[in-house]
This record gives sequence, C-alpha cells and structure tokens, in this order.
Amino acid sequence: MAIIKQRPFHDMVDYARIRVGSRGGAYIPSEEIANLPEVRDMQQRAAAIVGRTVKVQIQQKAKEKA
Repeated sequence: MAIIKQRPFHDMVDYARIRVGSRGGAYIPSEEIANLPEVRDMQQRAAAIVGRTVKVQIQQKAKEKA
C-alpha cells in the first residue's frame, strides 16, 4: 500500500510536471524547468563563471598590449 502525502498548492509552485501528449509522448515545458530552484542556481553559477572568465580575458589582453 502506497502512502501519498498531499502538499499545499503554494509548496508545489517550484515543481515541473510531466505532460503526456495525444500520441503518448512525454515532455516537460521549458518554462517550468526554468523556474526550478536548482536550474536558477545553475544559471547564476554559470553567469558567475562566464563573467569571471570575460574579466580575466580582458585583463590578459590589456597586459599583452602594455
């Protein structure tokens, strides 16, 4: 026997749900994936890495010119 826990609606805002199409294909809308807290965290980390890399490249080019 499975125990199913009910969650309040406000707790379910950060979840992505699988949709099943008329032909049986399953998908998750990209908007729902983008709103997940894990994805937001990864995007922020990636932006920090890219931003840091760009700054380092600019500094290195400035040193080469000098």
